[in-house]
Formats: sequence, structure tokens, C-alpha cells
Amino acid sequence: MKRLVILLLLILTVFCFFGCGKQESFRVEGAVDVASEDFAIALRKGDDEMKQAVNQVINTWLNDGSLEKYHNYYDALARGENPEVPNGLKTEWDFGDSQEVLEMFTESGFEPYEFIYNGKIVGVDVAIASQVALNLGLRLEIKDVDFKTIISGLNASNNKAIAAAGLTVDEERKNSCDFSDVYATSVLSIVQKSHDQYKSIKSLDGCVIGVQEGSSGDFIISDAFSEKGYTYEEIDSNGNKQKSTVKISGQIVRLTTYSAAIEMLNLGKIDAIFMDERPAMLLVENSNLNANANIATKFYNAVVAENRWKLYLEGMGNTLIIALLAVILGVVIGFCLAAVIYVNKTFGKLKIVSKLARLYVTAIRGTPVVLQLFIMYFIVLSSMDSDILIGAITFGLNSSAYVAEILRAGFESVDGGQTEAGRALGLPLSKTLGTIVFPQAIKNSLPPLFNEFISLVKETAVVGYVGIMDLGKVPGLIQSRTFDYLFPLIISAGLYLAVVCILTAILRLLEKKFAKSERNQGGVKNV
Repeated sequence: MKRLVILLLLILTVFCFFGCGKQESFRVEGAVDVASEDFAIALRKGDDEMKQAVNQVINTWLNDGSLEKYHNYYDALARGENPEVPNGLKTEWDFGDSQEVLEMFTESGFEPYEFIYNGKIVGVDVAIASQVALNLGLRLEIKDVDFKTIISGLNASNNKAIAAAGLTVDEERKNSCDFSDVYATSVLSIVQKSHDQYKSIKSLDGCVIGVQEGSSGDFIISDAFSEKGYTYEEIDSNGNKQKSTVKISGQIVRLTTYSAAIEMLNLGKIDAIFMDERPAMLLVENSNLNANANIATKFYNAVVAENRWKLYLEGMGNTLIIALLAVILGVVIGFCLAAVIYVNKTFGKLKIVSKLARLYVTAIRGTPVVLQLFIMYFIVLSSMDSDILIGAITFGLNSSAYVAEILRAGFESVDGGQTEAGRALGLPLSKTLGTIVFPQAIKNSLPPLFNEFISLVKETAVVGYVGIMDLGKVPGLIQSRTFDYLFPLIISAGLYLAVVCILTAILRLLEKKFAKSERNQGGVKNV
């Protein structure tokens, strides 16, 4: 334990040394050569009932001024202020005991439309979705996923669902979903260091440009980098509209969140960020505010403010639950696979089943686990309500292929003469395996199986891609509000390290116990 504490303190010292470098200040400049864009709620194609319900809320709030009040309220909340709720405005919704849910697919890094506050996702889009759910007698359930998977999640859901994350209405997205009425209009802007003078897409020629993957900014900059270029309308000196095309070169860096982009801009890895103006203003304001924060303030913001320590505990709990369920499922399936392969290799039986088992192991081990997660989440298990269970099943199936190889090696480590002796005594195959081979093989395989569990604790960090709240997702959520990676990463890494060290200590105890047991057995044999 002392070594663990010393190691954690050493890591903290190193991170603090490298993490306290100069913090740049930023500003926002509207891009003059780009058209404005409209925000709307995305709906499944043909879902007219949901479209009508969403439009009713949007149009009511537009007409009575509530929507602008929500924008101003969540603007202030995102800045860290403590604004009073305007009269007649709801920020809490009681869904009662409704069992049916309305799923809202979003990405919680787009202030003031969706962001983390006091451990919950709030914002303008969440307010609209909450009122829609209440009007329909449903309970709102928010799915915080990667931005590029929002529409996929919407279409894969078996519940009533919408998607909202400051989504721009464009023709390409219309091929995959329908849109509600427009509830906000935005202009695209360029986030840059205070001394830079980028005022248009054309001025970004030769630059490294950061965009959120799958966003309208991504589409526009990608067009500008293409052979056809980006075409927009402008007003000439006579007041007439004319079309112009801009082409640029350089490099596009596609990121999952804007908070990650501002960090890369600060580090000098990109030259500018192309994004919507209102979220950009909040992004820059909060980032510039954090530039003057000392170490104590950064720690407070990462742990204490808005009860963020609860996010670490929730993430750690979910990580351990997924890993534990996955290893149980993996051992059960892996044992069956290994047994089939071993029986076929040793006794020549179950030939077809063995080939299928080998094919399964090859397929699972030969494909990235993150792709398996997407397949399970969006296709195979899309009807399942529990995201934790989807993650556990995915990693259980993935782990089973590796467990199968561990156990197969364990089975083959048992001296073949023992198997032959069992058969010579007239024991049936099942009894030979159950009383001679399997007990010894499992005992030999326990240390590597425990190592598999330790690996699963770390590997499950990718579940955040589909919105599952695990420990690996926590730093990004907190950094999206504090604009500082230092302490969120250190704390999460420290928690992972602590868990792994504890599990490793348990493994060493088991290994010592097995070694002692083998020595005792050897002593008895020599008497």
C-alpha cells in the first residue's frame, strides 16, 4: 500500500509539473464567407406523432418567448453563474411513475444546448425533450453518446426517441432522419488564439483546423478541402446575391468534443476551431476564465464543484460491474469453447462444433472490441434497455475468445497419460474430463484468468463511445465544463491504478496459495 501511495504521489507531481504550462487566451471571430444554419430536433423518418409533439413545444415556446429565456438561463448556468429561474420557466420535470421512455440521443459538450451540471445533463435541448416527454406521458432518458453516432442511435432505438445536439438541418442528414421545426439559428465562427486574425474560411488556407466529427463545421471544411470547394451566397456591392466558391488546403483534425479541441488549440496542435458561434462564445469565455486558475482551484473544479466526485464513484462502480459480469460470462462461454476444441483435438469427437468454436474465437480475436461494441449496441442488442448489460455482454463475448485459449492451454497442460489411465479404468469420457482433466486445468488456469479480469477493468474504457458512464468517460465529461484535463485524468488514472494494484495483490496471494498447495501435495507423494 505504501508503494501505491508513493507511486500515485509521484504521478501527481509529474502531471502537475507538465500540466501547469502556459494557458493561451482565445477569441471568437464570425466567418464572413459562410451561411447561417438552422437547428432542429432529429426524428425517425415517418414518426409524425413525435414530430407533432416536438413542434408543439417548439412553437409554443417561440411564440411566448420561453425559448429565448431558456437560452439566456442556460447561458448563465454554463458560465458558472447562479441565475434565478424566470417566472413561468420550468427546469425540473416530474415524469411520475411512467414506465415508457422517450430516449434523447445527444452529446453533452455543446453549451448551452446540452452540458453537465451537478452530475446531470441540462440545457435548452434537454428542456425541450423534457416537456415533450411530459406531454406524451413518458419518462425522459438521456443517452450521452459520441456525436457522430447520434443519428445511428436514434434509428436503432426500439423506444420512442429523438436526437438533439444543436443538429443542423441539411440535405445529407435528411436522408437518414426527419427534422422538427427550426428552434434556433446560428452562424459558424472561428475560435482562435487572441493574436490571430482569421476572419473567413479562405483565411484558414494552409492551417490545421479542428472540427467536431460529423458536425456541420466538419461538412463545410471538408467541402472547402475538396475539389469542388465550398459554395456560399454573398451580397455584392449592388446588393445582389451571388454565389462564390472557396477552396483551401491544410489539414482537418476531427475530434469528438469541442473541449478536446480547445485543449489542442492551447497546445498548438491546431490553429483554429470551426464551430457554431453561441457555443463558441461560452467555450472561449469559460476557457479564458480557467486560464487564471491555480492548482487548488483546478482541483476544486475537478472534484468538489457541482459534486463532481460523484461522477468518479459512479464511473468506477459501472466499470467494475461491467468487468465482473463480463468475466463471468466470458468464463462460462470460454470454458464451453475450450472443452469442445480440446475434446475434438484429443479424442476426435465434435468435429463440426469444434470448427464453429474455432471460427468464433478467430472472429472475436480478429476484430476490434470497439467495433464489436457498436455492432452489439446499434444492431444486435438495440432492443435492450440496460446499457450496462449491453456493455457486459459485449465484453463477455469478447473475453470468452481469450478465456477459451487460456483454458485450452490449461486442458492440454494435463499429462495425457492421466487421460489414458482414466479411459483404461473404464471411465466414460465425461467422467474422465470432469474428474481428471478439468479440475487440474482450471487450477492451472486461475492466475491467467484473473489477469483477464484485470485487463477487462481497463479495456472497458471504450464503452463511453456509446454513452455508458464508466470511469474512462468521466475525464471528458468534467473537462467539458472545467476546460482542464490535469486533475480529471490524474484522478481517473489513479482510481484505475488502485483497483488494478488491489486485484494484482489478490492474484499474488492466490498464486502463493497454489504454490504452497502443490508443495504440500509433492511432500505427501514423496513420503
